[in-house]
Amino acid sequence: MSDAGGDHATGTSDEKGPPPAENDQRNRAIQPPHWKAEVLAVMARKEPERIEGAQKLLFSIPCRDCDSASLYERAAQLSVQLKHHLFDTLYHAAALEHEATLITADEIYFAKARRLGNIKLLSNSTP
Repeated sequence: MSDAGGDHATGTSDEKGPPPAENDQRNRAIQPPHWKAEVLAVMARKEPERIEGAQKLLFSIPCRDCDSASLYERAAQLSVQLKHHLFDTLYHAAALEHEATLITADEIYFAKARRLGNIKLLSNSTP
């Protein structure tokens, strides 16, 4: 969804085949374990009067949370390799681990990470 700066969104799986059914897990956004905390941190800082509604909305969004040792290992490797914050690389690691696409508005991270694949710049994405 979003990181603390509101810069990242992890997309749905890029698996091939017929369109997934609505309740199929492939049709859900894939998020690292900290995404809700990051969104709420931004809301608490920028729009505290809306945080209760935001919290309810976050828990109603259909998505697959991913949390594994391999996710953290890959995120840590990306963080060191790209000299970038681990909280940001967790989103990209989730996309890489699940054959999904990270959509980011963070042009600095995109420039560092584009060669690794599974990433698109939001301004270049079509709805």
